[in-house]
Amino acid sequence: MDSSSVPYVNGKVHRKKYNLLVVRVSDDKLVDSTPCMICINMMKKYNVKRVYFSTENGTIDSINVSDCENDTSHMSHGLKLTIQNMSYVNQVIIIGRVIRDKVS
Repeated sequence: MDSSSVPYVNGKVHRKKYNLLVVRVSDDKLVDSTPCMICINMMKKYNVKRVYFSTENGTIDSINVSDCENDTSHMSHGLKLTIQNMSYVNQVIIIGRVIRDKVS
């Protein structure tokens, strides 16, 4: 691990490993919170050893973060929303430019 990816706590190098629990709830039921590769890479950077997450079956599953391959096929709910919001913002910017150009 290079020094730029080592997390710091109060200015000191922090190498402790963590376990993380991520759940999503909808209508009082557990729903899928499987982490995407962006999240997995952040977990690796911040020394998360194991992540526990809710599944679409309403159960809790876990994976060892260091064993995760770069599978880019899964998109988390949060990533989907981020992409949708970016698309919306880009549409608003484009519409704003068109309106501005017509007024000018």
